[in-house]
Amino acid sequence: MNTLQNVYDRLSDKTELAKHEVELSLVDNLNKSSKEIYDSIQNARLGLDKASKEYRLLEVKFEKEFIKAMSNAKENLKQFDSASKQLGIDPNESKEYKYLSLQLNVKGKDYGQMQQSFRDKIG
Repeated sequence: MNTLQNVYDRLSDKTELAKHEVELSLVDNLNKSSKEIYDSIQNARLGLDKASKEYRLLEVKFEKEFIKAMSNAKENLKQFDSASKQLGIDPNESKEYKYLSLQLNVKGKDYGQMQQSFRDKIG
């Protein structure tokens, strides 16, 4: 009987150890899941920061290009206007002059709206 009791006692100890190992394994899984979530959030933040910086760089680049194009167009219109007046011609008789004048008006307004829309999207 004493031997049987020793066997039961040892089995009980091993059962307790196995139970603790299972609990530790489950806790490890929880910790691993928590770390995966944290890492994915960090990666998302880094990616969004990088994308935001890239967006701002592109916005500056496109803004400079647009301003340069608008400036060139205004200068070309001014030169055409001056040359037309010297020749005694109404510059509005030129469809290209009228189209570019209209385009400058519309594109200038569109650009302001586009720029505000982009800013609204990125906060």
